[in-house]
Amino acid sequence: MNDIAVNQLLEYPPDGLVERVLWIDPANRGFYTIDINAPRALPVFRIMENMERLREAGVWRHAASDPWLRPVIEDSIPASHRAKRDRGWLMIKPLISDHGKHPERAAA
Repeated sequence: MNDIAVNQLLEYPPDGLVERVLWIDPANRGFYTIDINAPRALPVFRIMENMERLREAGVWRHAASDPWLRPVIEDSIPASHRAKRDRGWLMIKPLISDHGKHPERAAA
């Protein structure tokens, strides 16, 4: 399944579930998604082989549009929000930057 990409949305029409792809295993064994409509959603690992079968069965498809996609003008974001975002980024940056160096962490 080569047409899955990070940030892409997958929708499950029978359930109304829409998930965003967060990360794809470099070995293409699977990927993490998160429900974009659940306020307390946690990432879910999807096994690539299973997802291929489910798509062929019509259980899910690529979403046509992204309801969260909006142009952002940096100056329109309140300074307090930008500061909070920047502090959050500083906390997760080592995890993101180090991600490819430790593949065993992805399986955890």
